[in-house]
Amino acid sequence: MSTEPDDAVRAYLRWRLDPGSVRPDTAAIDARIAEEDDPLERVKLRSERHRLADLGPALEADFVTHVRGWAEAHGVTVEALLEEGVDRRVLAEAGMLTGTPRVARRTPTARASRTRREDIAAFVRGLRQGTDLTAASVSNDAGGSPATVRKVLDELVAEGVIVEDGKDHSGPGRPRTLYRRA
Repeated sequence: MSTEPDDAVRAYLRWRLDPGSVRPDTAAIDARIAEEDDPLERVKLRSERHRLADLGPALEADFVTHVRGWAEAHGVTVEALLEEGVDRRVLAEAGMLTGTPRVARRTPTARASRTRREDIAAFVRGLRQGTDLTAASVSNDAGGSPATVRKVLDELVAEGVIVEDGKDHSGPGRPRTLYRRA
């Protein structure tokens, strides 16, 4: 969509605050639909209008592409973006959360543990197809203990949501399992 980082970040933040504020002008497409005699061309034009009406995924993809460099250039912190309403998942996809230290949590109860697993699974399900991840990166970005994260990742592999993508033997100790969002 946009090629300018300022425009990409601004459009996404506006859309997050008010999705109706970022709408394309579809009047030209509507006029072409009204004039078109060929029903196949009308269907194609209608599809284009519907695609333009839901700009969210395109704005998010553009934001993910540009936000890291933009934030570094302007001294904008992850915390400020989170306060503005940007999802952690989106910042993780942009590479802004990897390695972020985890926030200390209360001792979980049985109920909190179940909810936490659901939150971790929702975080991973929300990642774009092809996103690479490890148990440590998910633990850092979504929270949860490494053991809990590994259990969730095993469940998601069984469901076909993610696939194992090899082992990383580069460091000392147990090799890390690499995953990819299917």
